[in-house]
Amino acid sequence: MRKKFSNKSMIAIFSICMISLLFIVVLSVRRISHELNRPLINVYHYVSSDFGYTDIEVPQKGRTLEMVEKGFETYKEDNDLDDIELMITDKPSDYDNLNHRRWNYQYVDFEYD
Repeated sequence: MRKKFSNKSMIAIFSICMISLLFIVVLSVRRISHELNRPLINVYHYVSSDFGYTDIEVPQKGRTLEMVEKGFETYKEDNDLDDIELMITDKPSDYDNLNHRRWNYQYVDFEYD
């Protein structure tokens, strides 16, 4: 003979299932919204310590850090400057690879006109 559950037991089981389902839905929505906020194209801004040189790195479009560094070296040579450094004007986002060497550059708070 089958054992019947009482109404209280059924309500408790149903409540536990609904709370679990709600928890799963909330976590899923948070994950999806986090992914939707991810930038499609990363743009990193650089400036020289004398503020005479500015450039951008756009890895998804083929504009690499090596290109920025080469342009900076050309700027130094063309202007006979030895004591300047290349600096980054962006802080890492939640999506950035913090082990990338771009983050070894000194950060400077710089506003572009």
